[in-house]
Amino acid sequence: MFLLAYRAAGHEYPGKTPASIIFGRELRLPCDLRFGHREERADTVEDYSSKLATRIDSIHDEARKKLQFKSGRLKTRYDARSNNRYQAGDEVWLYNPARKKGRSPKLQKTWEGPYNEDPERN
Repeated sequence: MFLLAYRAAGHEYPGKTPASIIFGRELRLPCDLRFGHREERADTVEDYSSKLATRIDSIHDEARKKLQFKSGRLKTRYDARSNNRYQAGDEVWLYNPARKKGRSPKLQKTWEGPYNEDPERN
């Protein structure tokens, strides 16, 4: 019942229910059986499949646009509060916790570097 409620509930982003994104239509809920639900007109198989494909494509495009907009807003907010103390050309160390076989983890280096990106290469 929990998953049914989650899949039938509208979400702020992408603005659709998970069921409509996956199936191209809203779920029929138990309350629809009790109070009635508008039945869709019966089409031929070809008409139904082409309409469904068009509907799913438009739902996916709309959801993709809203998610890109939201992620852009979140990135802008994060960048405004980020504390970037590195400048182009600064030397940095890279944390690489990869282990090599046959060596004790205590004796392996986890930091590589220093690296310096040449700003004139870009």
